[in-house]
Amino acid sequence: NHPDARPQSGLYKADVIFEALAEGGVTRFLALYQSEKPEIVGPVRSAREYFVQLAKGYDALFVHHGWSPQAKKLIEAGYIDSLNGLFYDGTLFQRVSFRVAPHNSYITFDNIIKGAERNSFELSGAPKSYVFLEEDADLEGTDLASVTIHYSNQDFSSHFEYDSESETYHRFSSEGLMADYDTQELVEVSNVFI
Repeated sequence: NHPDARPQSGLYKADVIFEALAEGGVTRFLALYQSEKPEIVGPVRSAREYFVQLAKGYDALFVHHGWSPQAKKLIEAGYIDSLNGLFYDGTLFQRVSFRVAPHNSYITFDNIIKGAERNSFELSGAPKSYVFLEEDADLEGTDLASVTIHYSNQDFSSHFEYDSESETYHRFSSEGLMADYDTQELVEVSNVFI
């Protein structure tokens, strides 16, 4: 989620997006896709141990380009099925000309499928569904029309504003309203967990 990587491609189709603070005060995203698949995803960055562990909890195919030493140990030990751009750079993963490295690795969903088939990774089945309370459950709390999450500095603050028309939250970063690079579709969020 470095400013040089914004706006990203494909996040608007994700079912779940985790944003976590990485080294250097930069946040990174882990996007999980099941019900909708974007044409292209990127930029794809290197794996971190905590994202590998989160993805494993969903029995996901982990797509990344490079890795930290801790993530490398997990992936090389077979902890999770993965496609690593280090081994498919220029084939499944493509470098785009409108970004500078390391923010220029992209992959199409068709190439994710090809990579999974090439490696005999299973892509069928779904993770267990979340269990939610009934809508009429007696819950205490405060309705929020907006919330800001401060990570390290203004470049990495996430601001969400509720839009009553779409009944979703819109996400803002230092560049403004978050939208997809390719389609300009807004990243609309149904639930925000902090």
